Amino acid sequence: MATINVCFRVDAGPDIGLGHLQRCLSLASALRRFDARCIFLTNRVRAVQSRVRAFGFEADRLEGLESGGTENLKRTLEKAVRHQCDAMVVDSYHADADYLGLLRATGLFVVAVDDLARHPFPCQLVVNGGAHALHLPYRSSSGDTRFLLGPRYALLHPEFWYIPPRTVQQTSG
Repeated sequence: MATINVCFRVDAGPDIGLGHLQRCLSLASALRRFDARCIFLTNRVRAVQSRVRAFGFEADRLEGLESGGTENLKRTLEKAVRHQCDAMVVDSYHADADYLGLLRATGLFVVAVDDLARHPFPCQLVVNGGAHALHLPYRSSSGDTRFLLGPRYALLHPEFWYIPPRTVQQTSG
């Protein structure tokens, strides 16, 4: 079986927060168990690149801090071609439906990690592990988007994957 190459386009840094990066690192950790090669396309913030490398993944720099826009899309696609990526995971508030649709039009399998359901999604997969996700107005513009919504799909750090259920004992009193 051939190795699948997955690019992660994540906005992260001091002004954006590292939550986007952390949940993508969690997804990449899960994909690594299936022998996927994961490459992170990151901004110039050293802490972001260092964190990616600390998890054992490749970090390739992209100029600019946010996803979205024609120039960013062009550079993202150049990097995806260079890394021979089969799939692109996008976690950014700046990536709109047009951005995601143009990524998909290149033949990439596109995954959006989303919190807000602000637009119809042209990508193949959308993940929102938030407790409120099932109540948001998610919709597909392509007609074939699969939605993984709710806490069942939370992108958790590997050390939380196998925690046994806790029992709560009732106390009288």
